[in-house]
Amino acid sequence: MKKLILISLVVLFTNCLNAQWQNISTGIPPSKFGSTSIRALAISGNNIFAATQDSGVFISSNQGSSWKAINSGLGESSFSSNPVTSLAVSGDTLFAGTNNGHVYLSTNNGNIWTSVKSGLSNVNTLAMIKDTILVGSEGLYVSPNDGSTWAYVTTGLPLNTPYNSIVSFAISGKNILAGFGNDGVYLSSNNGSTWTSLNSGLADTAISALVISGSNIFAGTGNGNGVYMSVNNGSSWKAINTGLPTNSTVNVLGTNGNNIFAGISGNGVYMTSNNGNSWKAMNTGLPTKTNVMSIAFDNTYAYIGTSADSVYRQLLTEFTGIESEQNSFYFDIYPNPTTDVFYIDCGNNFNGYKVRITNILYQTIFNFPISSQITSINLKTLTGYGIYFVTLFDANNNNIATKKIILK
Repeated sequence: MKKLILISLVVLFTNCLNAQWQNISTGIPPSKFGSTSIRALAISGNNIFAATQDSGVFISSNQGSSWKAINSGLGESSFSSNPVTSLAVSGDTLFAGTNNGHVYLSTNNGNIWTSVKSGLSNVNTLAMIKDTILVGSEGLYVSPNDGSTWAYVTTGLPLNTPYNSIVSFAISGKNILAGFGNDGVYLSSNNGSTWTSLNSGLADTAISALVISGSNIFAGTGNGNGVYMSVNNGSSWKAINTGLPTNSTVNVLGTNGNNIFAGISGNGVYMTSNNGNSWKAMNTGLPTKTNVMSIAFDNTYAYIGTSADSVYRQLLTEFTGIESEQNSFYFDIYPNPTTDVFYIDCGNNFNGYKVRITNILYQTIFNFPISSQITSINLKTLTGYGIYFVTLFDANNNNIATKKIILK
């Protein structure tokens, strides 16, 4: 019996040691001009596509164990001055955007490419929603028919600002989010025809990345202010940077299950499994000061592309222990002060929790059970201006924590 336990411990310890990123760049050539960025990753079925800065697009059909170039018709003679910057895929249909403003289409997994749009200032990002392709440039271009016709969309977008490009999309159901390099986050619920600003409370509007996880929106910023989260469709935002390096510039965000991944400029990969209450570095196996430029997932692995010619992968199962570690007690209230509505965040462990709100005379204003991680309270409808105390109780009615909030 002791021998069996010892063997189990050895196996567990070995698995922990092997929990790291593995370089899987065989077949992707080194840059002719120093290091090259893997600017985008996209996955469809068994195929992974990688967009490189000066060598075009590559495909792997064996989870990254080997790669081959798929550049026929893609303008491969000018990759050094015209890098592929973005990818979008749905089934066998693959779009690629380039730095000199071209959009290419392939309907056979990249074997042959055809130009379907040119003359743009650049192509920063692509997204597909059903049969519609969206192109983020210095403006928004939309095609419902694989690039046969295009519409330039302006309604509700801040397109009068010089050099204000769309740099990121995120899609959830009928909702499309667009992140601008200078003007924050915008929402469309009609395939991109009209847009509404979602910037209330967003302290940094230099958006570099967007991702949607459940009902929460995460926005990465490019001015060193890390990540912001909204739990109410962009009506308000809060910074969620505990555990991230100081002055984090976010290159990319990705989501898989409950896990949110952030590629931080010069600091590798960070992960949160508790909606940003805390972040943890996930850099074992990566060189120091790694710039992660792209993230993608299949059913087995997480994949990242870096600014140093390389694609890495790590088993998704190796993140499970970190997820359990992060799902410990958490309690936060925001915004504080508030003028009306505030939010109570209890992390992922809220079963049986209750909240009591009292005034400075310790008179109870409100009692209620917690039924979800994020709870909204309109304090203004309950009482008048002043200082109040929010106390959290566990299932056994033990007082866990108390926080002060100001209604002004």
